[in-house]
Amino acid sequence: MECRQNTSRFPSLLSSLWGPRRSQQSLSVSTSTQTQTQPPAPAPAPKIDIASTLQKKRSAEQDRVSRETAQKELVDEIENLVGLENVKRQLLGVQNWVQICRRHGREPRNEWYNIVFQGNPGTGELSTIARIYAKMLYAIGISDSNTIKETSGRDLAIKGPQGVQRLIKEMVNSDSPSAPTAGVLIVDNPHTLMPSKLESHREILDCLLQAMERKTGRIIVVFIGHGPDMETFLQENPRVQHQTCSTVSFADFDRHELHQLLVRRITEAFGGKMQVEGGQDGQYMQAAARRLARSRGEGFTNIYAVRQLVETIAHRQAECLAEQQDVGMEDVDYFFFSKDDILGPNPSDIRSQSVAWTSLQSFVGQEPVKASVREVFGTVEENYWREVKNQKRSWRISVSSAVAKVSKVESQWTLPVANCVAVTVKPLSAFNNVSDTDDILSSTVGKALIIDMNTPETDDNDFQVSDSVLDMLIKELSANGENRCTILVGSDHAVDTLLPELKEASRMLEHQVVRFQPLTREQMEELFQAKLQEQDVDATPEAFQAAMDILESARMRKDFDNARGIERLLTAANRNFDQRRSRAPDGPLSQRVLEPEYFNADLVGGKAALAFREELRHSIVPDDIISVLKRYHNEMKIAWFQGHEPRARVPCTLVFKGASGKLVLVFCVEDDY
Repeated sequence: MECRQNTSRFPSLLSSLWGPRRSQQSLSVSTSTQTQTQPPAPAPAPKIDIASTLQKKRSAEQDRVSRETAQKELVDEIENLVGLENVKRQLLGVQNWVQICRRHGREPRNEWYNIVFQGNPGTGELSTIARIYAKMLYAIGISDSNTIKETSGRDLAIKGPQGVQRLIKEMVNSDSPSAPTAGVLIVDNPHTLMPSKLESHREILDCLLQAMERKTGRIIVVFIGHGPDMETFLQENPRVQHQTCSTVSFADFDRHELHQLLVRRITEAFGGKMQVEGGQDGQYMQAAARRLARSRGEGFTNIYAVRQLVETIAHRQAECLAEQQDVGMEDVDYFFFSKDDILGPNPSDIRSQSVAWTSLQSFVGQEPVKASVREVFGTVEENYWREVKNQKRSWRISVSSAVAKVSKVESQWTLPVANCVAVTVKPLSAFNNVSDTDDILSSTVGKALIIDMNTPETDDNDFQVSDSVLDMLIKELSANGENRCTILVGSDHAVDTLLPELKEASRMLEHQVVRFQPLTREQMEELFQAKLQEQDVDATPEAFQAAMDILESARMRKDFDNARGIERLLTAANRNFDQRRSRAPDGPLSQRVLEPEYFNADLVGGKAALAFREELRHSIVPDDIISVLKRYHNEMKIAWFQGHEPRARVPCTLVFKGASGKLVLVFCVEDDY
């Protein structure tokens, strides 16, 4: 009965402690308990180090406050950045990723946080963004220390492998030796550490790679540098690319961002006291920003270019103020930038005051030189006038062809679809051997690769891609799940040399081949009108019709290249306009309007058109063939005058039979016409 009462109090232990087979064992325990004479001694109480506990609490509180302060500073610094929307999205993406990992119950510290920042100088100052990134890692709890060390590839090369090891050890021991992640190391221009140059450079990179290893490393490394140099550095060091979480490319500032930087720089440099003619958002400041934007490209220095422009404006103002003081002006405003200070003096004033121009007019027998210089002055004066009126300049270098444009546009919308992050353009000649091909393919994983086949080598009939290179291209490009978007661009002849092998080996579908059809007359009219609007140029209705007739005639020729032909026609018309204006007496500038006589059909195609009547007159081509060609030519003219399609009235494919010498001459003439 006594046993039943005990088991009823602990029903969960019924089968394990009070089962029938344990009865004897239970009795022996009870007997042993009865013979015990003294109670067991109490266990000693654990010793609590109150001072150590308080110190840990204070340290944790200080760390929390420090991270919150870093987070507030981080928000302000990011908000103060001009432009750089792509960089801001990348930084925000890292923070979101850490939060998502923690919500999933995963440890975000196990991920990679080494990163590469690349771009032209002055794009938000790469070192500034690197410091913001380091502060962000500390604020979100990825880095255990707010230690930031900045160095360069050149300094690391001077220190050598042992010096680099000491630098890393100092970072680890400086703040918290027991911290898993002891800080961030920023390396500027690491491309100077090319392993191919010196063996010590390879050892230095090995030290860095070991320190930035995901689980065993103690620091996070941020590489910053110029875009092309960084691409070469990553291409020659695949291990560095594998141990970085991302490569962030800094785009050049656009016109609106450059205007914001210009206004901010003037405000900061002069304490907000400087006034500008037309206002900070006026036409003169906008024109200055457009000038900066036109100089963008390889080597553009962005914010440094803005600073240099402000210094130039200040120097112009100083010269103007000195001249005003020399003539005895008393009311001199030291805090006002005029139009001439911002944009420079008017080109017409420069010409009237130019000693060189006056000296040139005294030369005898140099009329072509004078006319050329006069054309340049006329164009510069017109551009100055157009800039002030917020119009584009009238003379510019022709842009790339439609094929190159469309390929880049396609690569841009392909990026999010194919999970690509950048675009790389390589000519086909770059794939000249297996080693170079392997390097290019390895460096373009996760990117959109555009292979431009329109190179001088592909224009040569003897150009061939080696079998080994072709096999490697086919193997890599036809692999399922390959994280790369590849686009081949080029003329029919260039692409057709490689396309049959690709189709056969990679099972390329026909819809994957996009062919650009020649422009129709309606499309040429639309494109011509768009080019006029793009250049802020007008044309009379007669001039527009004359241009369309010339383009329709040129469209029948083999060497007509559509959009480029339209650009060449407009360039020649603007050139003729400049020449005629330079010969006219000086007068007020007005809007540029093209007349019919400005358009010339000779250079619409890739080469000058042939006057086949003169060519055939001095040849041995039979008269009956000449008569047929003349009749076709007249039929084409009649079709143009009647507004009909010339191809419907004139055959475009002819077969000539006879001696080879005669055939070559006649075929060349027909091919051009």
